[in-house]
This record gives sequence, structure tokens and C-alpha cells, in this order.
Amino acid sequence: MSFLVSRGKYQKSRGNQWVEYLKSRDISVSVKEFTGIEYNDLPMFEDCFQTNVNVFSLTEDHTAHSEYVSRCRYPGKPMLVNLYENHFSFIKNEKKFCKRYQCHNCDRLFNRIDTVKET
Repeated sequence: MSFLVSRGKYQKSRGNQWVEYLKSRDISVSVKEFTGIEYNDLPMFEDCFQTNVNVFSLTEDHTAHSEYVSRCRYPGKPMLVNLYENHFSFIKNEKKFCKRYQCHNCDRLFNRIDTVKET
């Protein structure tokens, strides 16, 4: 699953930062081979960029299901990401993204993402 693919100056520098991070962990990958962040790499992604990430998938009825919840080790609001098939995309406006959120623990539905986090 790709998330951070090298397109444009900003993303290319972030791709280089990711490759350097992997090298520091003795994981070999070249910038040319880099195709994106994998789902299993999310904890390392959070560490590399010092940011929290929450991943959701969207159903046809516009309900967001939690796929990955950050441990919130870093200050600031988490980056919200949509997972569709095997591709991540950044959620720019969470209010337009979905009509409701479903808790991954109890399956209850909520109108706001911060209400889900409190349960």
C-alpha cells in the first residue's frame, strides 16, 4: 500500500527522509525503488515524521471505519488518512469526508471523530 510517493518537491524530500530513516534502521531501499509507505510501516512512519496518524476506510453509506489508531506519542492533531483498497490518501477536510464515524471497539456510530476517541 502506498502512501508517500515521490511526486513534487515537497513529497520527494519526504520520500528521501523516509529512505534515510529506513537506512538508519538497517532496512535497505533506494529512492528509485521507493513506491510508498506500507500499512505495516505506519508506526515507523509516525516515528520518522514525529506525527500521529489515524487511518479510516469509507463505506458506501459514508461511514468511516477506523483501520488504524495512533498511539498519540507526538503533540498536535493526528494526520487523518483514508485507506481505499491498497492506497492511502490524505483527508483534508474531515467534515466533508464522511457523515459519521464507527468505533472499532464497540461499533457505535458517532457524528464527530473526537467523540469516537473518548469511548
